[in-house]
Amino acid sequence: MGTAYGLWKPRKAPSDDFTAGVVHRSVGNFGIVNCVCDPCGGARQAKEISGDDLETVILQLVLSGQERFTIDSKRFELMAGDIILWNTTRPMTFDVTEKLHKISVLMPLARLRNWLPGSWHLIDNKFARDSTTASLLCALIQSMAPQFLAGRLENSDALTDALMGTLVSTLGPPTSRGEFFERHQLIRIKRFIDTHLNNPDLSLQGIASAHQISLRHLHSLFQSEGQTALQYLISQRLLRCRRDLSNPAMTGRTITEIALGWGFQHPTHFSRRFKSEFGLTPYEFRHTSNAD
Repeated sequence: MGTAYGLWKPRKAPSDDFTAGVVHRSVGNFGIVNCVCDPCGGARQAKEISGDDLETVILQLVLSGQERFTIDSKRFELMAGDIILWNTTRPMTFDVTEKLHKISVLMPLARLRNWLPGSWHLIDNKFARDSTTASLLCALIQSMAPQFLAGRLENSDALTDALMGTLVSTLGPPTSRGEFFERHQLIRIKRFIDTHLNNPDLSLQGIASAHQISLRHLHSLFQSEGQTALQYLISQRLLRCRRDLSNPAMTGRTITEIALGWGFQHPTHFSRRFKSEFGLTPYEFRHTSNAD
């Protein structure tokens, strides 16, 4: 997996009867992976991202099974016919929840930047199976993949442009200037939150004031994300705590110290939130993650 997708850390040990079949071929900076695998999971966080410094964009088509992605703080449930667009520069996790068959197309992220300068990072990640984007890309990927994997297609630049052109052509008219500004504003606010997570006094009013906007406008910016600003703040704190709890170098710190260090003020509240988010108590998660 590291060869195609960069560095990843397994999220849990696979079962004893785990099976997977992978066919991978690359020409230049273009590659296709046909993968069938049992349930498993992995995470690509800051350590892995800095470890290989890859800049690859991936179009992944699910042919059967189910998979859950988290990109930054956004969650995506994938089923047959769905397509997800992700890149190796962003923190993310995946969990295959049902035996999965997928085809992934790997291309240089720079080519997407060329097609959508200034807005490439604002496009949606998931394209549902009944969408125009998924329908067209699904047909193209399914016809292209076997020919490429069999060695019958060699022009990597042409293949990249065919996929990029199809993707971009289905995205509709360019984002209006107002929408473009608001999405950039949301990105700046998220970065501000991410750098102040360890401050227990960080509040929504403080976030709004720091960006010279009203609390109402702050809420409206997050509506397009399908979550509130408070939910984003809490989810990011939980993700940082989960990262530290799974880090063997952090075993000298208590669970309470880690929770307080990421801005939670009450250990009981943190434990309840953590279990609701990840299905395990902080203690259970730490014990499982650091087990030999």
